[in-house]
Amino acid sequence: MKTNEVQQPQTPPGVIATLAAGFELTTGHIWIILLPFIVDLLYWLGPRIVVEQLFVENLRPLLEEPSTQELATQLIDMASGVNILTSLSVPLIGVPALMGGAVPEDTPLPTQAYEPNSMLHILLIMACLSLVGLFISAIYLNLISLVLKDGDQGPVGFAAFAVNVLKSAARLLGLGILFMVITVMVWLPLLPVAFLAGLFAVELAAYVMIAGLVVVVIYLSMSVPGIVLSSRTLFQSLLESVRLVHGNAMQTTLLLLTIVLVSSGTNLLWRMADDGSWLTLVSIAGHAFVSAALAVAFFVFYRDRWALAQEQMAANPNSIKQTNHN
Repeated sequence: MKTNEVQQPQTPPGVIATLAAGFELTTGHIWIILLPFIVDLLYWLGPRIVVEQLFVENLRPLLEEPSTQELATQLIDMASGVNILTSLSVPLIGVPALMGGAVPEDTPLPTQAYEPNSMLHILLIMACLSLVGLFISAIYLNLISLVLKDGDQGPVGFAAFAVNVLKSAARLLGLGILFMVITVMVWLPLLPVAFLAGLFAVELAAYVMIAGLVVVVIYLSMSVPGIVLSSRTLFQSLLESVRLVHGNAMQTTLLLLTIVLVSSGTNLLWRMADDGSWLTLVSIAGHAFVSAALAVAFFVFYRDRWALAQEQMAANPNSIKQTNHN
């Protein structure tokens, strides 16, 4: 009997080591924080597109009815802190921004406010800003890919970088559309479950639908670095993301959960330190650094798992010992 063993590829770094690598790479390429810093600066001191007065006018009939007055008041209060300009930060894949939530009340310089005159105008502005934001996101993500490729290849010319950005933007747009379609497909069979859960508590119904959304986010999460870092097509990136996450479900979930917790926790600290003075620049810079490091870490996580998958396919599709009997 002759036994030939196929050597197993080395296990990739764990979550903690991956996060450490993300912070180390960001420290060595500090310029990567420049774009999120500029975006946050725009949200902080730039012009604001507000909608409070328009909401007041459209919700006036509800304000006059006692049964709907409380709801209308809550909607107006929410609208008072909205800056439509933050639509530049595309959800999930957009350039991270500390000022992307409620509009800061105190700033060291006066700001200009612009208010659209109709809901249609608001929707058009948000659509245009989202498309521009998608392009900015593609630039940011491709800059992150340069950080990971530093030293592995020669300098990337402007023309080649621009082509990569355009390709990435188009594929990310397609990914966003497919994400919504897949989410709806996942939600449809969950509706009966949510309905039954809602009989016990309304919150339970919402939790069921949120759980479905979270599953979709997790399984499609590696599509983004697949598109940007590995230049995969839209459908290639989707299939590979599902396979990679399926093979690394626990670590992927743990990494994403850690990223959310670290991002949320540090954002809270940065906002607490915001006193409306120029010291807020420190918070903006700190947020840009942490956010960039977390994004780089996720790209590192993808790179290591994707490389391992390629090695396993090259060595043995089943990645097990082969036994040949003579």
